[in-house]
Amino acid sequence: MVGNNDIGKVVVLYKRVSTEEQVNNGHSLDEQERIMINYCEIQGYNVKKIYADEGFSGKETTKRKAFNQMMKDMKAKKFDKIIALKLDRITRDLYDFVKFTRDTEKYGCGFEFVLEKFDTTTPAGRMIMNVLGVFAQFEREIIRERTIIGVRGAIEQGHYGGPIPFGYKKDKDTKHYLIDEETAPIVKEIFNLCLKGKTYQQISSIMKEKYGFITYTRRDKHTGEVTKKQKSWRDCTIGTILNNKVYYGVWEHKKKKKDEDSIEKTGHIPPIITKEIFDECQDNIKKNSRNYYRDKQYLFMQKLVCPKCGRIMACNGTRKPNGKDYLYYKCKDCKTYFREDLIETSVINKL
Repeated sequence: MVGNNDIGKVVVLYKRVSTEEQVNNGHSLDEQERIMINYCEIQGYNVKKIYADEGFSGKETTKRKAFNQMMKDMKAKKFDKIIALKLDRITRDLYDFVKFTRDTEKYGCGFEFVLEKFDTTTPAGRMIMNVLGVFAQFEREIIRERTIIGVRGAIEQGHYGGPIPFGYKKDKDTKHYLIDEETAPIVKEIFNLCLKGKTYQQISSIMKEKYGFITYTRRDKHTGEVTKKQKSWRDCTIGTILNNKVYYGVWEHKKKKKDEDSIEKTGHIPPIITKEIFDECQDNIKKNSRNYYRDKQYLFMQKLVCPKCGRIMACNGTRKPNGKDYLYYKCKDCKTYFREDLIETSVINKL
């Protein structure tokens, strides 16, 4: 509760929206700020700073840059109170909320929610606060469940999220993938080079020399605006293209989740290559990954990225006068290299 002793206290404002909430609930960042500023004027608070996280869900506080900076400033005693519109602006996770209350108590910082009033100095007030925390988490889980259902429904209709794969564009009306006549021939060229036995590095070098940069499209998740961007051809770019089933008309959902099987959908994506070409390229990729140096097996073939430039490191080997073989990985651009036995030891120590 606010008392006379609170007048003149230094406070900060925290506001947050996820994209979905901004559209559906009307509490935009500007609206939250307006309400909180009016509230602080009435209470006689001195607003020092406003922290804002846009496009972040209420699930994990660790990923929110502004929130984490606010908590860091709180520990440095830069203000007396945190003001938010509602408890769920801080978090929708009960564990995170309990941690938030403990941290503020530890560093002597108060907090208030403009639209939710309770006195945390009484048992009843603390009970209400904890109940609100439970309901905030419950609401988050309901939102997540609805989102999953919505995503599955969109996938069934051929509406796929995420970046548009190189070689495709999206129909503005149906939201379905269409073949991009400008870039699709480059995709075919990459697969044809792989069919001829070329490695990721060899193909990326050919692409660099022939095209310079890779041009791709990105859609702004806030505005919906689609823009073209450029980046250098890299080994990992070639690997992403050659291992993506979308190019023979298959969409994989959840393919990056190791603990879940991916869901494959067909019928909505026009293929650029055939499945036979894709499978043959997969065989060639496996052959290329077996070894580059005599009959030796490279444990980290096409798995190590140069820490300086991001290029996949090439495999090399040498034989010392004593007859002992040394395998190592080298970046052709930066000339950085690492011995395989040292990498292997480091990995084992981490396990």
